[in-house]
Amino acid sequence: MASLRELIAKNIESVLNTSKDQNLSNYRINKVVRDPVVIEDLSRTSLPLIFVESADETREDISMGGSAVTRQGTIEFNLNLYLQGESRDTQRNGLIQTVEDVLELDRTRGGNALDTQVTQVELIDIGEAAPYASIRIVVECTYCYTRGAS
Repeated sequence: MASLRELIAKNIESVLNTSKDQNLSNYRINKVVRDPVVIEDLSRTSLPLIFVESADETREDISMGGSAVTRQGTIEFNLNLYLQGESRDTQRNGLIQTVEDVLELDRTRGGNALDTQVTQVELIDIGEAAPYASIRIVVECTYCYTRGAS
């Protein structure tokens, strides 16, 4: 069985992938992946693209008793968004809103998390040049699990 951490990551990938079939905004996500990509090797129809990667996590005990300990984890996911074309800043702003709207539809990530929040949006400066642009959206998910339960 996959870990809650992995189930949450798969849910984020899945809901962002299915967002292209929903009319949430004028800005459409064409591809969502979990493996790094080389932007220059992609076809134009792949962009905008989001690369979802698990990042930092904090964990703490929230209850103790017997052999079972309930722990709470807060994990960050980096959603690296790549796009191309004219009006890149306008596209970035629209796509940030689309991502947030999609994630807000189910903050529990299919029942695997207690909460989901977009906590940070930052430019990715990797020497990008026209026609490409990129941005990182940091998403925090809080979840609980029991350790030591038999």
